[in-house]
Amino acid sequence: MSANPETDDWTELSELDFITAKQMVIICITIAILCQTLAQLVNPTAWLNYQMLAFIMATNVAAVLLAIFAQKSAEDISEIYKRAFTPDFYRTLETMSTFRSIVVKEAERDGKGLEEDLEELAPKLYGLLRKWIDVKAAEAMIEPPAIDLEPTPDFEDDAELFN
Repeated sequence: MSANPETDDWTELSELDFITAKQMVIICITIAILCQTLAQLVNPTAWLNYQMLAFIMATNVAAVLLAIFAQKSAEDISEIYKRAFTPDFYRTLETMSTFRSIVVKEAERDGKGLEEDLEELAPKLYGLLRKWIDVKAAEAMIEPPAIDLEPTPDFEDDAELFN
């Protein structure tokens, strides 16, 4: 799992790499062919049997280690999913889905399809958004007018202020 702040959860989630079923099958077939070839080329001896038992033990240990690594990957995925797919994410999806249903219903009422309605709606929404951004940018550029004030005259007594 990356601690890089430049990488977000969605990027990590989309870039996870795993060994595929096809790759696993190819590896198993390759190992089987190598073992069978070795068995055909060499006459069995006690020493060879000992070596084959050591090989079997090594593959079993490797299988256990790979299972541990696979579990670690599953835990990493679980952690990323928990951060990415929050209740807020699902509420947002539900809101978007509800909005879509309303748009489809309204489009059907007008005798149009969703795509037709979106083709009309998208430029209007973009124009509204663009206008809003332009207004916000203009507001940010507005400077208050400079006000020149005369200096306050000196008063000897506060009573002069209330006459």
